[in-house]
Amino acid sequence: MSVWSKPNRAVKVPAEPEHDGRELPEGSAWVRLSDVTVPVPNIKPEERNDHLIEEQVMRCFNLFGGMLLLVLASCSNQMARSELIGFWESMDGKKAASMEFLADGTVIFGGTAGDLLDWKVMKLFRDFNLKPALNSMTFKVLDKEHVEIQADFSSLIEGLSAGAKPGSKSRINVAEFRPRGILVFAISGDELTLSSANGQLLKFRRSG
Repeated sequence: MSVWSKPNRAVKVPAEPEHDGRELPEGSAWVRLSDVTVPVPNIKPEERNDHLIEEQVMRCFNLFGGMLLLVLASCSNQMARSELIGFWESMDGKKAASMEFLADGTVIFGGTAGDLLDWKVMKLFRDFNLKPALNSMTFKVLDKEHVEIQADFSSLIEGLSAGAKPGSKSRINVAEFRPRGILVFAISGDELTLSSANGQLLKFRRSG
């Protein structure tokens, strides 16, 4: 039994077509793929493991460094907070002002210390000689130079809206009764300096 097969024929690969450079936009040119070479780093097998180890070590260092910075920042904030806690009285004899930062995170402003807070609701307290409710204001140390004051005076809204006539178009902006502000502070020994964005500056001395 004989098997007949067709003779092998050479397959002719068509050459890359020639392109007229004038077909492209000015400044462009055709490039043959066969003329393009990509450099590949020649890394010996024994060097690849060293390269991977070095990369992993650097990642560990970066991770450890980031965690260390977070820990240091947290410790710094805790130290600044502990220094801030206490009762402070104004060093200006012409201004009766006081501030008390409590360990539970609340803060009490007395006298003209409320001027540091450029809030409309604080003007309401001054105009009507009102005092904020206990625990209505809290503080949070952001870093060693900035403290955030957050207030919640929403309990006043009910009293203010009670006098409004039925169908009145007057509206109370609830956000104004939950204001938030940042003060810059600096502590040197028993002296505290507080300044606000509106340019107010008060100096206090630790009392008690």
